[in-house]
Amino acid sequence: SLPNTVILQENENESEKSESLNEIILSFILSYILLFLFLSGQFESFRIGMILFLSVPLLFIGSFISLFLLGESLNIGSVLGFLLLSGTAVDGAVLYYEEIQRTEGDRLRCAADVFRSVFINLLTTLCGLSPVILNILPSSEWNRSLACAVFGGLISSAGLTLILLP
Repeated sequence: SLPNTVILQENENESEKSESLNEIILSFILSYILLFLFLSGQFESFRIGMILFLSVPLLFIGSFISLFLLGESLNIGSVLGFLLLSGTAVDGAVLYYEEIQRTEGDRLRCAADVFRSVFINLLTTLCGLSPVILNILPSSEWNRSLACAVFGGLISSAGLTLILLP
């Protein structure tokens, strides 16, 4: 039973839906602008910032496939998963770029060196998400769409970044 202070509202009117959608779009735009500015500032180059930022759209490929295959809908949980992944998606690209700068060597060898770090990060995150995806935890159905979006997005972002960036 829910506490008396919790009010469930099933039917939102169209203006509330429109306002919610606008807020979500604004949060996406702001987070992506901040992420791009951070990358550009960190590496002191808009060009490098843009190259590293290109790994962000790759997360949507796996997220949408994962949501579809696991039977989840595109809802607020999955949208929050996209926002959560935005910062994580550039990790592999940044590690790869830093390794190239450090070694000034062969790009494919650098990708092989970075693969282990990216793979361990990916594997530990996926292991942490698995109880939610498999509905093992009580009330995990509330967070399952978020976990599914993160699961697929991490796989596609890490994989495609390590394949396309070299």
